[in-house]
Amino acid sequence: MDSGLAAVLGAVAGSVGGVVGSIVTGRVQRDGVLMSVRAEHLKQRHQPRHEAYRVFLRSMTELKDRVLVESYESTGPADEDAFRKEINERWIELSLFGPPSVSAADGILVREHARLVVDAMAAARERESELLRLPGDYTPEVLQDAEDAAGQAVDHVQAAARALARAIDGFALTASAALNDDGTKRQQKPRFMFLSRRRLYRQ
Repeated sequence: MDSGLAAVLGAVAGSVGGVVGSIVTGRVQRDGVLMSVRAEHLKQRHQPRHEAYRVFLRSMTELKDRVLVESYESTGPADEDAFRKEINERWIELSLFGPPSVSAADGILVREHARLVVDAMAAARERESELLRLPGDYTPEVLQDAEDAAGQAVDHVQAAARALARAIDGFALTASAALNDDGTKRQQKPRFMFLSRRRLYRQ
């Protein structure tokens, strides 16, 4: 090979290698900067998230414990409205602080199960009211049907509360993992969950 051509090729190869090396170095530096920025961002949001998770868990657990007792006490419309308001307020706080991996999956699951518990409470109250409003000339069969309906409604409330308890356990694990994230791992896309109310009841 002509010495002049060899020199030119060597220069080109060296130039290409230098460009590639610069690109790789630049990407490494950029990734390092982004990781540092994300770590600082997570550090600043850690305490607000911790508080939002804690309050959300406490509120949902209190609702669950309200039902899973030895002797269930029926609610009134005002109680149910207060529960719904509490669920919505706690959810707003949770969704604001995120991250989506928490609020878009397990957080939504807990919220929907909590709403189902309150709906079941309202239904149980209606069945109890129907039992108490039976006319004086009711037959034993009518009374039995009304009592069975009221009892099944309470069973439904408790089943919904047990499903809520499982959802709370799952949320607690996800929330803990989010709080332990120091920003050194690459983010994964959140797994959004669109669950029908029928699927929620089966859990």
